[in-house]
Amino acid sequence: MVSDYSLSSLSQEILRLLNDSPLGLHRATMKNFVQEALEQGVVLPGVYWIQSALSRMAVDMQAYKRDPGTPVINYEANNADSQKWIIQAAGNGYTIKNFTTNTFLSLAEGVVPASYVPVTGNPTPVEWEIFRDGRYFIIRLASNKGLAMDLKYGGCKNSNPIILHDCHKEPTQQWILMPV
Repeated sequence: MVSDYSLSSLSQEILRLLNDSPLGLHRATMKNFVQEALEQGVVLPGVYWIQSALSRMAVDMQAYKRDPGTPVINYEANNADSQKWIIQAAGNGYTIKNFTTNTFLSLAEGVVPASYVPVTGNPTPVEWEIFRDGRYFIIRLASNKGLAMDLKYGGCKNSNPIILHDCHKEPTQQWILMPV
């Protein structure tokens, strides 16, 4: 499921946002349009920075590594390309691919999704559900809605791992999406 919209109602919502835009379609920039869609809880395909609402730090690939199983971490937002993520619609949600490494936000090969399993970069994508919950977004596994991306132990320091944890929607699981 892509957000809470079917594809036809998503298309209608996009058209409504374009038509209701105070700037009008001819003057709207794509970034402003995507931001307006996000404010409505609609995640459009594109390139984003993903930032923790708790730490205000960015989701990052550790040391720009491309190796399968490379940890995904929380790191000081510095506008590095390794902190940019390409979000694309997929069958039951979205795939999230790192702009620099071309690896997907995923789990290590053969790992069974469970609480405290690290989120890693891998060539094989998993699908994520991204939905708005109040001011922020929750990113949880599409195949197991009981597990969401979380800051391990609520850590707000550089290199703190991003893990899966039982989906409780508390601040450690709240994310800000910002179009690049």
